Amino acid sequence: MRLLKDKYGIKEIMFEDDNVTADAKRAKLLFSRMIEEGLDFVWDTPNGAGVWSMDEEMIDLMKKSGCVRLHFPVESGSQYVLNSIIKKPLNLERVKKLLKYCQKINLHHSMFLVIGMPGEKLSDMWESFKFAAECGCYTPHISVATPYPGTKLFEDCVKNNYFSKPFSLDDLFIRSFLIKTPDWNEEDLKRILFKGNLYLKLKSIILQPSKIIEYARKIISRPHRVIEFFKHI
Repeated sequence: MRLLKDKYGIKEIMFEDDNVTADAKRAKLLFSRMIEEGLDFVWDTPNGAGVWSMDEEMIDLMKKSGCVRLHFPVESGSQYVLNSIIKKPLNLERVKKLLKYCQKINLHHSMFLVIGMPGEKLSDMWESFKFAAECGCYTPHISVATPYPGTKLFEDCVKNNYFSKPFSLDDLFIRSFLIKTPDWNEEDLKRILFKGNLYLKLKSIILQPSKIIEYARKIISRPHRVIEFFKHI
């Protein structure tokens, strides 16, 4: 880091590895040294950072060392989906407290969410939008589950005939709705995405009235998006 700053004049870095916080002791030492060395970097975690090892002390060190954006890889706002489908050992109440703390110290934060997992119901997906709103996160990064070859998700889709169309590697490079289950199909996913995003924007406007002007400008500049939205209601 010292080399990057002194020799190349680098002012901003990104920790691409989402395990940068996996070892809490090591992470705190790293951020503390960045502060002590006066590196004065601006940095963020574009791929997220492990939440399970974070606490308020670590978040304080992250901000003091130059972190300007912190992304939480939550995956789902439904504890049932986390426990039983994704099998990710994450306690949503703990995550909520950490996100609220980021809000308190004015550290920009967001979260990664995934919808459309086999076994997940539409009501579970809606829980993700509600959770984001409860955490004050009105612009989460929402992905649709994608079955990559070699993964358990892919094998489950083959076994249960969950593919909505013949699989093609080309579909992995764009947002594709590759999965359908007895509980929902592609149109259901598109509809809940639109409604969920509208819900978050309305919550944002109610709690942050200044957002009205920002959204009005977006509507004027992109009216086709509004028309597209109402097609899915």
